[in-house]
Amino acid sequence: MKEQLPASYDGGNFNTLVQTGTTTSPKQPKTRGKTVCGKGSDISDQKVKQGRMKRKFLATTLVMELLKMAEEENNKKFIKKFWNTFHCLNRVVESDGKIYGKYCKNRVCLVCLDNRKAILMKKYLPMLQTWEAPFFVTLTVKAVKAERLPFLIKNLKRGIQLILNGNSKDVARGKTPIKLIGFSSMECEFNPDKRTYNPHFHIIVPNKAIADKLVNYWFGKAKIKGLIDRKAQHSVQIRDKEKTLKEIIKYGSKIFTNPELRKKIQTKGKPTIYLKALYTILKAFDGIRLFERFGFNTEAKNNGKTKELTHLETYRDLQYDISKADWVEIGNGNPLTSYEPPEELRHIIENHIDLKLN
Repeated sequence: MKEQLPASYDGGNFNTLVQTGTTTSPKQPKTRGKTVCGKGSDISDQKVKQGRMKRKFLATTLVMELLKMAEEENNKKFIKKFWNTFHCLNRVVESDGKIYGKYCKNRVCLVCLDNRKAILMKKYLPMLQTWEAPFFVTLTVKAVKAERLPFLIKNLKRGIQLILNGNSKDVARGKTPIKLIGFSSMECEFNPDKRTYNPHFHIIVPNKAIADKLVNYWFGKAKIKGLIDRKAQHSVQIRDKEKTLKEIIKYGSKIFTNPELRKKIQTKGKPTIYLKALYTILKAFDGIRLFERFGFNTEAKNNGKTKELTHLETYRDLQYDISKADWVEIGNGNPLTSYEPPEELRHIIENHIDLKLN
């Protein structure tokens, strides 16, 4: 798939973003000092650095196509979201193995999603480690076509809230001693053969009793008539707590579908990115909280008004250049990482992005 510019591109701003400058003579790091917000992201580790570059390269490539889809619909809200993702970390400051920049915090941004995963792991893993025999529960419904997806997702969220409210009343009235507590994550998978969407919940609870109670409530209190199949609900004891928490924290849609897993396709092939289907999922999830805790409180969080400032004595200003898949130093074009996207990733981007299936 060749890279194309969004329809609204006017020939100015985009070129500015990817320019590396005309000066070829190297410059020394600036010494007048600079104050930036935050603690910065450590990229001194080569593996971390390569991972960051891969996510930025893939996110920038995909969002350019998503922008065109939003513009075709004149969806101003998502046009703004996708432009913000395109500009995420486009200008950064590097100093002593760390980079400082502005994050978009959008769900489609792979860089921001990775940051969010790290924050949630740090926040909730200590509590999960105290649960002796936690269970992993999957609550799901029958798959639907694209036009029914937004309605179904709203009903699923309503169903979970009915369950939690009902449990609180049952506990208060002495009908059950089991209080529901846990972590819940909502995701949606796309089936390219049937062209259907399957939204569902992945939930971690402290023990089997809570897991069983949750599944029973799903049939009795969720009130999602005709869409729940008892055989499709799953509950299993967790063996690796950290790995399982990472799984449910991941963003709630899968943009890769491996052709080898499709029953009607027997030939081997690369994973496929169904981008129009992803756009459908993003719209359906808009305004929906995907990861939540329930049944317990955490420490009061900072109001976010105070931002930590860091003063840098020496630093480099860099700009992201999608043609090089790297940040380059403004004024001389020196790359930050000399990152080279793996051949497999380039092959997927050029040949395995589906822009039509929905």
